[in-house]
Amino acid sequence: MLLQKSHQPNRGRPPELEEDDLVRGIVYHVLQSSGILSEHVLQLTGKGMFDGSLSERRQAMGQDPWTKMLKVACAVRADPKIHPHAFYKGMRLLGVDGTTCNIANTPQVKGCAQKTNTRKGKSAFYRISVAALYELGIHNPIGVRIGIQKESEMELAREVIVDIPAGCILLGDRYYGVGKYVAGLSALESHPAFIVRVRNGLKPKHQRWLRDGSRMVKVWDPEVKEYFLLREIRAKVRRAGSKLWTSVRLWTVLRDTTEYPTKELVELYAHDGSKKHPSRK
Repeated sequence: MLLQKSHQPNRGRPPELEEDDLVRGIVYHVLQSSGILSEHVLQLTGKGMFDGSLSERRQAMGQDPWTKMLKVACAVRADPKIHPHAFYKGMRLLGVDGTTCNIANTPQVKGCAQKTNTRKGKSAFYRISVAALYELGIHNPIGVRIGIQKESEMELAREVIVDIPAGCILLGDRYYGVGKYVAGLSALESHPAFIVRVRNGLKPKHQRWLRDGSRMVKVWDPEVKEYFLLREIRAKVRRAGSKLWTSVRLWTVLRDTTEYPTKELVELYAHDGSKKHPSRK
């Protein structure tokens, strides 16, 4: 909420600006469609400072306050009574995804970011990677990692999974369908279930067929140099309204074919998180 201030800033030396006022001013500034930071800080706090001074204060803060705010803001919010489509058999549905963001070409940015390659050469802007963990159904973020040291999406995605609480099931696309990523999921203390689409070309060791047509396979973990067991499902899916079928291969830790039938898991992976899905009780 915009704070109402009746007094005018004093002339001469700029008044002291508390860190929380600076943070609120920056957030308020980002949410506006026009205007400069100093104007918005003045509106919000009644304290006038030059943009250069505000920039110096912002840089001196570092990343710690923003990291702390993200941890407070990113929390689970889906309620099984209000958002039943955000759960599957009592497990909270989560997704993980990454993106890149354009940032200004400042000297500070050039030291911690890089330009991505395009078909026409280097991109015009420096970019940073971001990975987010979020609740499906309500699209609420519960964990975010920002690559301030040129980290890749995979590095950030492997860090953000530590924010997965107990009682969740994670759905991931082919980018995450590799041994080292699913091994990291299996090693978490929260023991999340997961269904990830497997990258093409990966060849796990076949162990045995299950009665519903899925199979148990051994997947190689390149970090600990060991195999671990997963259930592999192969199926064909298509988008609503489309006539084209796509072959998918999924890995999951949900091994009980009676409790977690292949058809249900394939439909669960294919649904968009905003509609009803099978057996959500």
